[in-house]
Order: sequence, then C-alpha cells, then structure tokens
Amino acid sequence: NTNKISVNWDDINNCSLRVVEQSEFGCLGDTQYLNVFVDHPVIVIKSVGDVYSNDKNIILQWKLLNAPRYNSNFEIWRRTAFSNNSFVMVDTVSKNDSIFIHKNQNTGESAYEYDVRIKNLCGDPIIAPFHRNILLSGRKANDDNYAVVLNWNKYFGWNNIKHYELYRKLGDNGTYELYDLYTDTSAAYKNGFDSYYQCYRIKAIEDFGGYDQESWSNEICFGFDPIVWIPNVFSPDGNELNDMYAIFTASIKEFHIQIYDRWGERLFESDDPKVSWNGTYKGKPCQIDTYIYMVQYKGFDNKRIIKNGTVMLLR
Repeated sequence: NTNKISVNWDDINNCSLRVVEQSEFGCLGDTQYLNVFVDHPVIVIKSVGDVYSNDKNIILQWKLLNAPRYNSNFEIWRRTAFSNNSFVMVDTVSKNDSIFIHKNQNTGESAYEYDVRIKNLCGDPIIAPFHRNILLSGRKANDDNYAVVLNWNKYFGWNNIKHYELYRKLGDNGTYELYDLYTDTSAAYKNGFDSYYQCYRIKAIEDFGGYDQESWSNEICFGFDPIVWIPNVFSPDGNELNDMYAIFTASIKEFHIQIYDRWGERLFESDDPKVSWNGTYKGKPCQIDTYIYMVQYKGFDNKRIIKNGTVMLLR
C-alpha cells in the first residue's frame, strides 16, 4: 500500500526491482521490472614514496574498487605536508592506470600529501583519503664531525606501520644495504670512520591488513674529512711490538704510500693502507737508518693531500 521503497544495496552493483499490482480481492495485475545499476566506487591509495632508483621522483599507487563501469581519468592532487595549504591538481591519469610517477620533485626539502579523485556516474566527487610520504633529514653531531643524527616523519595513510628500515650506502659506488630497524623516527650513529662518504634512506613497511606496501624516503648523504696518522719510528725486530710500519687511516677515498732510502731507491709501495711495510727490501732486512716516506690521499671532496717525512727504523 505504498508507492515508495528504500533498499540498501551496499556492495551490490547489478540489481533489479519487481513491482506487482494486487487488487483488494487478491488478484494479481501486471508486473513491472526495473534493472538498477548502483554506482558506488571507492578509491584506496596503496602507497606513496620516493622511487628507489631515483629519489627525485615520487611514485603514487592506488586501487579502484566497485566501479565496473568507470570510464574517466583519475585526478592527482597534492599539497606540502603538515600545511594548511589547499590541495592542487598536478596531473590526470588514464582510467587504465593505477600508478603515477611525479618526476623531478624537491624530495629533500619537504614531505608531500597526495590524494586521488574521480567522479561517479552521477557526477558526484569521490576522493581517496590522502597519504603522506617520508622526508629524511640529518646533520652531523654538534660535538663530533664523525657522528650523525637522523630524523624522519611518520608515514601517514596506512592502518598500521610494521617498522622503519634504515638503509646505508658507503662510498661513491656502493649499494644500499639494510643497516638498522626502528619503530620510532630518529637515529644517531658515530660511524664516520666507516667510509669517506655515506648515504642513508628510510623504508617504511606496512603492517598486516593492507596491501603489503612499502615507501622509500629521500636520500641524505654525508662526507667525512680524511684522517691519516703517520708514525715516525718502528722496530721490526720480531718481538711483535711495533714490528710493522702501519699507517692509520679513516674516511679516505684514495691512498698511496712510497718509502725510499737515503739514496732514493724505492723500497716499498702500496695503494692499500691496510698493507704495512715490514722493514725489508727484496726479502732482506733493511739496516737501522732513517727512511723517507711520501703519502698521498684523497677524501670525499677529491682534494689530493701529500705528506712527506721521515721514519726511523730501529732494531
């Protein structure tokens, strides 16, 4: 006895209604059929973060649900993280895509918040809740030029974060390796002697209940001044005390040492600071005397430093 009906069609797309007329005597009249398509698309952002191979590019990934008839582009919107600025549309993406790479961004200056927007078949806007990527920052410790302090913001958008993985790369041509694990957002290390140049990145890992995603931060790097300590005496007499002429080095990029006698004959040469002179030449012990060394080395800035001096060989 009504001409209206309320139906909950959540999670159902293809539906139908059937209306049957019934007289007061119970006789059935015509039956009316109506096929109904319920359009309730949902956008879920899976992750946003810096591209692993190039931290100046940001990768955004999402998933469209409950939208079998969707036939429009996606809109990508962004704003600076932790600000009250309005979101600004930065690009549109084909309906067949679910990944957007925002190239050549200042990822070392700010974290960013991204959302994805569409309109349903009725023209109503649908906006995915935004996700925020990670900005890694750092500095050398105030009282130690060979110690570093790292800080990063929390990833925002997942239900839960399992942990943060800290990766480190040594030297100009090193590769990133897992260095430490954290559940908080800061770290401190006194490790400048490990290499003349060190870079760090953070990777956030999504906990269970999501899409098993990860998000990389930007890269931050530190250069450390070279340290070279050259002794002026050693005694290769076999008593295992100061038997080798060993140069102590730290944070050096290149190294070369040459040792000469007083007549200018080269007795020893090496590019490896871990290789020490044992006080012999051509397999025979050198006599007690003063010898000349020339040490050359470079640090992270490629500035060549040359040190010349003498060393006393005692027995």
